[in-house]
Amino acid sequence: KSHDGSIPVEVRVLVVGDAAVGKTSLVEMICSTSGFSSGEWKAASQAGQWTCGCAVSLVRECFEADLRSVDVEVELWEVGGTQMYSSARPVFYERLDAVLCVYDVSNMKSYHNLVAWLFELCTSAWAPSLR
Repeated sequence: KSHDGSIPVEVRVLVVGDAAVGKTSLVEMICSTSGFSSGEWKAASQAGQWTCGCAVSLVRECFEADLRSVDVEVELWEVGGTQMYSSARPVFYERLDAVLCVYDVSNMKSYHNLVAWLFELCTSAWAPSLR
């Protein structure tokens, strides 16, 4: 519960992209700038290792909306970008509120592969408007 006793809003964000484009680093940066010390958000993966399956990180933010504070719990679901995990990824595509597509600016192939990621998402999960 939030400081005023209300239940915080929950948002689930899927983080997708090819392997080694910086998804884990981006999630770690988001979590470390959200009021938590970097020691509290120790990364599960070490430098040079890829995410196996799915990694979940939580961030709590407080926003002002309609002249009141609203606590939002953001779940960042980062899925492994290698082809090896492609058959398991759709398990994590349900009940999403947003998708964050990540690519490496020095790797144009990772940018062009975002089309394949979006196709995989569209063919594996119901759109939020259809739920």
